[in-house]
Amino acid sequence: MQKQNNDNHTLAHTKWNCNANRFSPAFVKIKNANIIQINEYYEEPGQTVTFCLAYTEDYENVLSFYMFGDSGDAVENSTVDIVLLPIDYTTYKNVSDESVWAVTRVAVKMDVK
Repeated sequence: MQKQNNDNHTLAHTKWNCNANRFSPAFVKIKNANIIQINEYYEEPGQTVTFCLAYTEDYENVLSFYMFGDSGDAVENSTVDIVLLPIDYTTYKNVSDESVWAVTRVAVKMDVK
């Protein structure tokens, strides 16, 4: 299958979820995400990794992602625009012991609104 040409390297999150192989690698731009949780970890002196949980403006998707570097001005309850690089799919079990599909992502840019 030929991958779709994506001139600006951004596409809708739901479109990527539908068929990742068709678009990868491609950046996904999410506007107006709301941060639920944010933590910075210090791997080594001078190397910060940030982990975030956020939800999309329409409450359709919960996002979990890592970002290399500090969180800047982002804190819990911040509204942000983010550019993500989806890496892979994964699954986890919920409290009902059902498998839930999730997308592993790395943020390449996060702007606080």
